[in-house]
Amino acid sequence: TIRLAPGTYNWTSTLILQTDADVTFAGTVGKGGELLTTLDGGGVRQIFQTVATNMTFRDLRFQNARAGGDGGAIITGGMRLIANCEFDSNVSSLGGGAICLTGPQNTLLEDCVFTNNSAQFAGAVFHPQNSNTNPLSPTLRRCEFYDNTASGTGGAMASGGSSPTYDSCTFVGNVMQMTPPSGWNWSGEIGR
Repeated sequence: TIRLAPGTYNWTSTLILQTDADVTFAGTVGKGGELLTTLDGGGVRQIFQTVATNMTFRDLRFQNARAGGDGGAIITGGMRLIANCEFDSNVSSLGGGAICLTGPQNTLLEDCVFTNNSAQFAGAVFHPQNSNTNPLSPTLRRCEFYDNTASGTGGAMASGGSSPTYDSCTFVGNVMQMTPPSGWNWSGEIGR
């Protein structure tokens, strides 16, 4: 476990993680439950790229991250858990303003809040691929999506060819600018 002390960490380069080890990045939580550890992309860089199926992110705030491709703050080919994290004002020029979950995977997102993230596809979370031979899909449990935007489809969440599970999630004020194509699952609101 890598535990980060309270404070704002200004990210200077994308951290690329590839490991089979059981790794947890954990922030610090205040007495009232507030997140005290912030990872800030400075409006110019993505924070994590990872293919690490035993990895967990917990109790972290991701803000102001930016990707020229998918996944404003995080792009992952699969990890175990993203829990009690906040994603605020992250941007992707393609899919997933906050997170892009690439390929078949069963990552669990639990108790996360997504606010004011934006992308071309899926303002907050994008799961663009699946497979007939490996139909794994992510699960989102008690996640909240507020005021995320997509210039294309999927104001909050978009998935193509996969079937994410939503358990007690909240979607408010998310906006997409186009009608979704047939055969894809898109979650978003055209108007406020």
